[in-house]
Amino acid sequence: MRETDPSLVSFLLDAGHADQAGINVPDFFREHFKRIIGMHLRDYRDGKEVPLGKGTFDLNGLAKVVEQTGWSGWVMSEEDYPNGSKPGSAAIKVARESIREAFHV
Repeated sequence: MRETDPSLVSFLLDAGHADQAGINVPDFFREHFKRIIGMHLRDYRDGKEVPLGKGTFDLNGLAKVVEQTGWSGWVMSEEDYPNGSKPGSAAIKVARESIREAFHV
């Protein structure tokens, strides 16, 4: 990010992967929100991907920072799992409700 021109380069944040890499996503977002145009959200528990809102990802913390900054990008729940399974509507329903609750939408 430091090597790019903020007026020319924006980013899509894969927040779930960042979280798995040990990044504090709400803090990272607070620092870089002006350059983030969208986020993929995913959740994990015990190293396995689970529907958003059922793992350890700090969705409420991120939502709070989004509200504080007035950010108006987009978020997307990413529910395709590394093992190739696509849990479909069962996972999406849980993720959708988690997003609605956290972001008050």
